[in-house]
Amino acid sequence: MKKPIEIRDLLSYKYPENLQYSPDGKVLAFQVAYADEEKNQYKRDIYVVKEGEVKPYTSDGISSLIFFEDEETMVIEKHKDNCDSTTTELYRLSIHGGEALPWLTLPFPMHDIKKMKDNFYYALGIIDMNDPDAYKDNEEVRKEKEKKKKEDADYQVVDEVPYWFNGAGFVNKNRTALFEIKVGNKVEVKRLTAKNMDVSEFIIEGDKVYFV
Repeated sequence: MKKPIEIRDLLSYKYPENLQYSPDGKVLAFQVAYADEEKNQYKRDIYVVKEGEVKPYTSDGISSLIFFEDEETMVIEKHKDNCDSTTTELYRLSIHGGEALPWLTLPFPMHDIKKMKDNFYYALGIIDMNDPDAYKDNEEVRKEKEKKKKEDADYQVVDEVPYWFNGAGFVNKNRTALFEIKVGNKVEVKRLTAKNMDVSEFIIEGDKVYFV
């Protein structure tokens, strides 16, 4: 008699996600999610299929695949527990293996980023309607706001509906904005959408960006 599936068996499952091909179609990359019971969340690692062979490229449980920068390079995000919650850390990882190298720090929690051309990107990021230009803050001001947020973490102001989404937590007065990003000697970031607009998705076609 076969052993019946139990609830705890789900903790051992692994889920492939976010399959992406390199621009030349020669390499397939994806992430694998698996449960972390202690923290009540999922861990993720990146795998690469190259020349018919599947290999893990990360093993830290905090790595997510974002996009292929070119035929040789992936851009990934690392979700560190001690990371500033108001920023997003992006890294470059070669398809030939090796260590992921820091590439870009975005001054907002990122949902998505796409490349239009070399050193020119568009991204979706979370903003607070009450402080929509916080992404312009310097490090000192950002840390002070983060400290104040942690001090006030034992209560939540709710003054709009919906105020919560599963997986996202409290979304009261939060919006997803479209940003333009130029990477050069310094990183230039510009919010393109109004503070009360919520962008759900966007695509790039040629030199135009279409968003919903």
